[in-house]
Amino acid sequence: MEIEQALFSDLPEISVLQKLAFYDVGVYYRNFKLRPFLTSLEDFEKSFLEYLYLKATVGDRIVGSARAKMNNDKCKVENIIVHPAHQRKGIGKLLVTEIMNLLPEAQVFELFTGKKTTGNVAFYEGLGFSIVREVAETETEPVLVYMEKWR
Repeated sequence: MEIEQALFSDLPEISVLQKLAFYDVGVYYRNFKLRPFLTSLEDFEKSFLEYLYLKATVGDRIVGSARAKMNNDKCKVENIIVHPAHQRKGIGKLLVTEIMNLLPEAQVFELFTGKKTTGNVAFYEGLGFSIVREVAETETEPVLVYMEKWR
């Protein structure tokens, strides 16, 4: 398995992977109007130059991805996704760790996840993130918790 910077040509596969990776979340919340399901390939393409996109590959298949965007000394980490058949193998941890390694200028890393997806919350807490605030539910988002990790 390799972690490397994603190419623009990887975006169609990453777009499909995101929907697959979030399928269980959609089932859990009984809501397939969540942002990961509504994000189009065009949305990914428009954001490509603004973000550092990483991919995790096994052979020639993308099995995970994450993206990050710097804003002053804060790094916003988003779309940490892993193919369901490859979850719980450390790929998500490697993606987040690689973002932190590639962006040494970041003093704080921020991400969000669904409050009720306690496995995700615990995963990020295991990486050193702490909950800093909660955001109310909307049509396209469940109740979210924002988490931060300081260097």
